Amino acid sequence: LYFAIPTSLQAPLSARESTNEQEASELARCQQNLERAYQEKRALEMLVQQLRKQLLHERQSHENTRRELERLRIQLDKR
Repeated sequence: LYFAIPTSLQAPLSARESTNEQEASELARCQQNLERAYQEKRALEMLVQQLRKQLLHERQSHENTRRELERLRIQLDKR
């Protein structure tokens, strides 16, 4: 029986180890980038939540001001 030996296994052991180290290093770098991106995503989601609350508060304040203005107009028109 004849089995083909993958070319990656035909390379000298030191070359394969070097490739494995490079791949492990690249994997670690990718994992760090992924973790950083995930943390940034969570921070942005929290910021969006804070901004939505602030917008809701601003809308309520605007509506209260509009009502007060309308009340004062009516009062002024009665004079």
